[in-house]
Amino acid sequence: MAALRRLEHLRSLRMAWNEIGDIPNDGYSRLAALLFLDLSSNNFETVPSDCFHPMPALRTLSLYYNSIETVQSDAFVSLLELESVDLSHNKVVFLDGATFHSNKKLRTVDLSHNHIHYISGVFASLPELRELFLSENNILELPADAFTDSALLTVVYLQQNAIRRVDPEALLSLPNLAQLHLSSNFIRTIPRDWFATGHKLTSLSLDGNWLEGLEPGTFRNLNSLRELRLQNNRLVEIGRGVFDPLPALLELHLQNNLISSIESGAFRSLQSLQHVNLQVSTSPDLTFFFQLPQSFVINSGS
Repeated sequence: MAALRRLEHLRSLRMAWNEIGDIPNDGYSRLAALLFLDLSSNNFETVPSDCFHPMPALRTLSLYYNSIETVQSDAFVSLLELESVDLSHNKVVFLDGATFHSNKKLRTVDLSHNHIHYISGVFASLPELRELFLSENNILELPADAFTDSALLTVVYLQQNAIRRVDPEALLSLPNLAQLHLSSNFIRTIPRDWFATGHKLTSLSLDGNWLEGLEPGTFRNLNSLRELRLQNNRLVEIGRGVFDPLPALLELHLQNNLISSIESGAFRSLQSLQHVNLQVSTSPDLTFFFQLPQSFVINSGS
């Protein structure tokens, strides 16, 4: 690593697939111009304290496919220009709430495919954060402070976790959210105030949960929603008002539930609807579909 000390004007450095076991904090001195660093697919187990201090201009950091279990709370404290960090496909269990608090320019964080249980405060106060990837972890809940003061978040991936509870405050702090992926969790109910600020949401995935019922007005503020995935739940009936109003909805997926009853007028307000997937084992009354525009496609086969 000593040879790198003389490369003062280096802007991009790729060191993937080198079987490096430790992140050195002295071999990168004088890399003040470095913008991109790829350390993926090595053998790191720890991201040490302030180990990137010799590269204050760094914007993109890739650490995916290592064996990282521990990220020190001040590991990224000197990276004030950091915009993207990829820690996916590691073994991280815990992140301190202060892990990214110095990285106010972060736009993308990928921590998918780890073993994280709790995220309280970890992604709060990141004013430039746009994309957050947390799929395939062991996250148990979304607390109220999950995204506080990170109002520019537009895409959140949380599928394939163990989420049972979502505090309504967690979503209320995301007025610019466009995509929310919560499929394959253990969510049983959706409170009516979940989406009070969801006017920009275009895609919502809640498939593969334990939903048994939907209250009228559950999705009432989602005026921009185009795709709604509710398949593979435990829904028994669809009542009038559940989907009122969703004026922009194009796709509705309800297959593989336990639906045996659909109330007349349940889909009356879905004037933009083009595709409905309603594969069920029973044969509910489908006369309500005659109230819909003729430009839609129904898949109701078993």
